[in-house]
Amino acid sequence: MNEHVVRVFTLFNRACLFFLFFFMSYYFIGIPSVAVSKGLMPALDATFLILTGIAFDCLLVFALLVSRYRISGIVSFVIGVIWYLVPCDWILRHGNTTRIAYGESYYFMLGVFIVMLANFGLQFLRFLMESIMLGIQRKSWFLGPWFPAFPQQGHPKCLSAEQKVILKRGTRSVILLALVAAPGVLATLGATPVPVQIVPGSQHIRFNFFAPNNDTGFYTPAVCAELEEHKVNLDLAVPVSNGSVPFLAALETAMPSITYRVHIYPPRISLLAETVQSTTELMRACEVNGTLDQWRGFLFDIEGDGFRWSDDFPSIEDSILEWNTMFNYIDAASAARGTPIETESVASYTDVIDMAYDGDYDIQALEGYNGAVPDRFTTYAPMIYRCLVDEPLKPWSVFEPWYTSYFVYTKLHTLSSMVDAPRRGIYLGPTNTSCYSRDLYQPGLVSWGEATGFDNLVRDTLIAKSFGCSEVTYFLLWDAAGFGGMFNSYGMDALDRMNASVNTSPPASFDINYNFRDANLFWALGRDLVCDLSKPTGMALVVLAWVTAVLIAVLLARGKQGNESR
Repeated sequence: MNEHVVRVFTLFNRACLFFLFFFMSYYFIGIPSVAVSKGLMPALDATFLILTGIAFDCLLVFALLVSRYRISGIVSFVIGVIWYLVPCDWILRHGNTTRIAYGESYYFMLGVFIVMLANFGLQFLRFLMESIMLGIQRKSWFLGPWFPAFPQQGHPKCLSAEQKVILKRGTRSVILLALVAAPGVLATLGATPVPVQIVPGSQHIRFNFFAPNNDTGFYTPAVCAELEEHKVNLDLAVPVSNGSVPFLAALETAMPSITYRVHIYPPRISLLAETVQSTTELMRACEVNGTLDQWRGFLFDIEGDGFRWSDDFPSIEDSILEWNTMFNYIDAASAARGTPIETESVASYTDVIDMAYDGDYDIQALEGYNGAVPDRFTTYAPMIYRCLVDEPLKPWSVFEPWYTSYFVYTKLHTLSSMVDAPRRGIYLGPTNTSCYSRDLYQPGLVSWGEATGFDNLVRDTLIAKSFGCSEVTYFLLWDAAGFGGMFNSYGMDALDRMNASVNTSPPASFDINYNFRDANLFWALGRDLVCDLSKPTGMALVVLAWVTAVLIAVLLARGKQGNESR
């Protein structure tokens, strides 16, 4: 191939690699550094993410070292795949949402991905053409013209002096980079079983359930007796209406010690305040006339069409006004009632740290829901479901492992960094699926309890207790949507056994193991970073990174040409 063309290809390749080095270094090293400095991420998570970032930087350094050679055609493919899978994947797959809130970020990520594809195309073309030429000349078409003589390297004449220098230098560089990258690679592969000690708190855990209020046949005398004995709270699954009052009254009569929250799910987000007002008026009327007296407040299952701000509002700021209207009404109704009407946010654990991370609510705007803006909920109980929801009965496999208890630990760490203990909750589940299954094999060594699905649920409840939670919600109480309910899955004595292990005789401490795959706050913060590219400061930094990358590539090319001319 023409030497001038090779230099142009190499220049383009190096400019792409230098830009990726700048961007991905901050992505893998800067993000966890900021998060851990603000207490949002466990130190273990940040440490192993930084090691992973160093490993990726080593790959980029290797790509730069071989950018003059044909192997760059293969390396550029690997680099392009990583670019798509790491910062691009979610943004591009959720293009409809991304383009509404952060159009500039979407088109930037798409544009860089196209540039990476173009770079791969150029480098692969070079690889193909030079390999064909070598094949025609009956030389090694893959590893280079000197490789056929390599097995005879005991004979010095088989390798030229220049080839010997290149071989030695390349071998040393690869070994050094491999050693530096090894800790990050091992972390990514999950080969770092660092123990994490769990010390349950002394507070009493109240058991809460996502429970049916449209299946009156479920509440048999035996079920009611267990729920009443443990004075549980029920988060009722279906929004109430006038027709629900007889059922609620019967529920209170059968279990006078329980309490319950009513499910709020508006037809559209613009009808949120209206829906809450009408439901509050119904419940307050029943309280005033003595029909009901065990109602605590509302749960907001913030997902789906009823809560997506982009369906009704041009911006998340406009949807915040709707939420504030609702909260203002609840505050007034609580004052008239004489006791607070509780509001429970059942959403993503990342919502509560969105503002704390970088002063904006990009994560919530990008995902389409207000889970923590405005910050006026009385309880934040994120859905921390470590079990498989889509394939609840799929067995564990070394190739497709389940999440571990560290999944619960790291998310509760994030929640507790911004939410004080009295407002801290959690949704665990789904019951009787994958890692909580009654029947499926449960892998791994445990330092306390048994390797069973039920004991996994107990240990995760104790992890919640160690973070100061006083109420834990189990999804589900009854069999629904392919998931098994608490009693049908684990027996009618399930709450007795749970209470014995969690409240009566909990362990003083036990260990779980760090797991890289479970520590996924990083991915949400990565999307937040991409969203920042839509803002003037982000745009300026991206332009600066590209200009610097091109300048360095040009200076390297000129330096090489100068050396050759001498």
